[in-house]
Amino acid sequence: MRSWAWAAACGLAAAAGASPAFAGDEEMKKELEETRAQVRRLTQRVEELEGRGAGGDLGKAVEKYLQEHPPAACGVTTPFSKSIRISGHVLFWWERLDGVYRTGDPAGEDVNEVGWLRVSLQADADIAKDLRARVEIRDARASGQEPATNGQLQTATGGTDLKQGWFEADDLFGCGTRTRVGRQVLSYGDQRLLGELDWHTYGRSFDAALFSHLFEGPGTKVDLFAARVVERNFALAAPPPDNDDRTLLGLYTVTPKALHHSDLDAYLLLVKDNLETAGEAGGMGNTTIWTGGTRIVGARNALDWGTEWAIQRGELSGDRLSAWAGHARAGYTMADTGWTPRLGVEWDMATGDDDPADGDRESFQTLFPTNHDKYGILDVAAWQNLQAWRASVGLHPAKNWSIDADWWRLYVEDGDDAWYGANGVPIRGGAPGASKYLGSEADLVLSWRPNERMKVAVGGAQFFDGGFVRDTGGGNDSFWFYIRVQVWF
Repeated sequence: MRSWAWAAACGLAAAAGASPAFAGDEEMKKELEETRAQVRRLTQRVEELEGRGAGGDLGKAVEKYLQEHPPAACGVTTPFSKSIRISGHVLFWWERLDGVYRTGDPAGEDVNEVGWLRVSLQADADIAKDLRARVEIRDARASGQEPATNGQLQTATGGTDLKQGWFEADDLFGCGTRTRVGRQVLSYGDQRLLGELDWHTYGRSFDAALFSHLFEGPGTKVDLFAARVVERNFALAAPPPDNDDRTLLGLYTVTPKALHHSDLDAYLLLVKDNLETAGEAGGMGNTTIWTGGTRIVGARNALDWGTEWAIQRGELSGDRLSAWAGHARAGYTMADTGWTPRLGVEWDMATGDDDPADGDRESFQTLFPTNHDKYGILDVAAWQNLQAWRASVGLHPAKNWSIDADWWRLYVEDGDDAWYGANGVPIRGGAPGASKYLGSEADLVLSWRPNERMKVAVGGAQFFDGGFVRDTGGGNDSFWFYIRVQVWF
């Protein structure tokens, strides 16, 4: 169908398909009458041109008229929104895990094959000037978890949930600050402390209020946010005076090109948990974790680099907390060489606890990160009691194809502290005199983009256990293989 004919059909559909439910809305009623008038004028103009024998020039004449008098837009709409856009994705991945160390399998003995399906449906509404809203529903499940659709399951590893649901207003308080309230994604920097965790079946989001302000001179963007992570005792008829909630507060700033060819991030995060839990020395106490840090990332010509440093102070279950962590990386891309290889090196470090019974905590707390691709894709390590070294190679053998290979050497920073998995939960406790060498990991990922709306990735990892694993109970090497296909619409 010609573009002018389609536009005319849209105008007719907008007029004929109007719902009586809009009759009480003066603005919608006015727009409806204008659309009907445009359609009448268009019909008269078409009849006039046909009467003149316009022939092949009819389409051009109609197209010119539509440019001068655009009809109401076709598409999904709502009674109280200017427009609404529907999008989403379908993601499937299959994986085989062979002896992969996890919190529930510290010996690394399980063998498992599983297929996962995640479906996301998102609606973005442009409600009025400077006012928007988003709703995203996600469903995630393991293949075969639901034997039949007449017996649906809603479990921790499957079912449907609200991923996002927020409204956003520009300059709500007259000072140029954007306000977003509701369930939303909070993701900053390399996501080492605060990330979306998109590799997970659902991913992570927060029930939060976010205030953003952009200073036009330096281009600095400042985010101030507050999130309720856990709401405890909500259902009790008479909640106790201390409601035991867990709260996240944060200030995050980003300044482009603040340093020579480098962007500068600075942040301050507070995690406060009023639930009393047992400390190292046997006492009970609350948790207050202050985390301050900076991140620098930049590139010039063939060289790219990044570094991040964070310190923590406060209390963990009543114990005094004092810890720090660091990260540094550099890469070099040979753009004039076949397959445009990028060679990279990286170092990561996070303090551990030298005495797990003295009431002083030196183990860095990883907070709410996306750790999956940060310290090896096998997820056997976190930014906690860790020292890691990486050598990497990235290749582009053809258009829309990429190959990434990494070699990791992993160490626990203190052998008396625990070995922590990607979720920050101990896989194994330490032991006096244990080796610090956790093991080595080889990662290989092949990615293909058949088009801009589809991505296929095939990857695998092999973990070779080191002295720490053998000194704390033994184990074996681990293997993981996966195929992941995602389509956006």
